[in-house]
Amino acid sequence: MNAHLNTVLVSSAAKGNWDAVRSTNRARVWQVGLLCRLAPGRSGRMLVGGDLNTPPRGLLYRQLRTCIGPDAHEEAGRGPGWTFPRLFLRIDHLFARGLTPTRARVLPAGGSDHRPLLVEYR
Repeated sequence: MNAHLNTVLVSSAAKGNWDAVRSTNRARVWQVGLLCRLAPGRSGRMLVGGDLNTPPRGLLYRQLRTCIGPDAHEEAGRGPGWTFPRLFLRIDHLFARGLTPTRARVLPAGGSDHRPLLVEYR
């Protein structure tokens, strides 16, 4: 499954627009909840990833790791793995069940503000 969670709008918080911050947070919680409800109903191997807009220390990241499986970068990556280098963040992830990552690396920037993540599994 490929996912793109709503973006955390730091600019909304900086402007004091707490309604927008709460709305975005509710959407993100719902999106992760949906992924976690879908995951147990699927048998066999599963790969879930994409622009998840959540760092490894975030609650939503921990929920995804719990309901799907380990993060490839934590298992087989090196260094910080910044996929969003402008803010020095790792917010793009691949979680897997039934697959073992053997190598995870962030590739050079392309045509996006995010850097691509390449993971090899066995």
